[in-house]
Amino acid sequence: MKKVRILICHSRMVVGGIEAALLNLMKRLDPDLYDIDLLLIDDKGEFFDRIPKYVNIFFDENIKKLGNTPKQVFFHELKKFRLVSAVKILFCRLKHSGDPEVYYGCCVKKMPRKQYDIAINYNNWASYFALYIDKCVKAKEKLFFLHNEPVYNRCVEEGQYPIRGVEKTLAGYTRLVGVSDSVTKKFAELLPQYAEKCCTIYNFIDVEQIKAKAREFYPKEFSTQTINILSVGRLVAQKNFIVIPEVCKILLESNVKFKWFIVGDGPQKDTIKAEIGRNNLSDNVVLLGTKLNPYPYFKYCDVYCQTSISEAYCITVAEARIFKKLVVSTEFMGIDEQLNNGEGGIIVENNSNAIAAGLIKALPLDECEKEKYLECSEFPNLVEKNSAD
Repeated sequence: MKKVRILICHSRMVVGGIEAALLNLMKRLDPDLYDIDLLLIDDKGEFFDRIPKYVNIFFDENIKKLGNTPKQVFFHELKKFRLVSAVKILFCRLKHSGDPEVYYGCCVKKMPRKQYDIAINYNNWASYFALYIDKCVKAKEKLFFLHNEPVYNRCVEEGQYPIRGVEKTLAGYTRLVGVSDSVTKKFAELLPQYAEKCCTIYNFIDVEQIKAKAREFYPKEFSTQTINILSVGRLVAQKNFIVIPEVCKILLESNVKFKWFIVGDGPQKDTIKAEIGRNNLSDNVVLLGTKLNPYPYFKYCDVYCQTSISEAYCITVAEARIFKKLVVSTEFMGIDEQLNNGEGGIIVENNSNAIAAGLIKALPLDECEKEKYLECSEFPNLVEKNSAD
């Protein structure tokens, strides 16, 4: 039987929810049935070595040398004395237009023409790959994944995805895939001409592998003498970990005995660390850095707290629910689907007082009260459960 040929385009295999979901997707594709090509910018990233051996990884110099920002493309064109192209990019930048053909057409036109059965742009931010699939790849099915909350023009919050300028590129795609119903619905509202192409595929989660990794060790940082609160994610504005020190002050004023562990790294590390020090919270807030295996922390924590401003489908909330942990989460796109409109966890407004109030409500709950939440929390909708099985 002839195998189905699949092209997947992504940027880098760094530690992140999108990359974890991509790994799980590739692992679900039977190599006896599928030939998989994975096009990346480079071999950087902690998850690079986790790519299945049967996946053919390749790179293209035209993408690699330009990187993934319009600014880099602008200076590349300037160095090559392609002034017309550079001016177009600058004008596009000033108009805040995200047209990938203006930004990346100069490099995409040099890339090889290929043919597949299915071509996937897995990361919506990689608009150069979106353009490459549109212009240079012939495929029966072309899929564009949406992993961020879509907005039409400019981002109000970090993590949102401005779709202005990509309409022309998306015309060549057969499916526009949101990773939650909320994302899919909003995208269809913003670009109603593509509503019929929109569908939802929840991020794939390897439940059994996660449970197996969670058994590898007990976190030496945890104590049975106090409440262990956990948050996991990149230390970026989108995740809003900067609010945690202020929440901790409120918890201490309420005589809550706890330690809050943050797994992850990123550009806000020094700022968060400074806030912890400024508020004398080093005994209460612990920055653990990146953990390639964070799952024992999920397994043994007492409560999981998500402080994000914006998400599409929050992988870490899903992972906490695998271990039947009570989740306290701020309100963002998709969280109602994951926590069954608040029946499967505590959803709060995004401010320090509300987050603290949610934790104060969650921490003293007895096992019977927790079970009422947990009955609704692991997989609150059937479609999502099928994606994880």
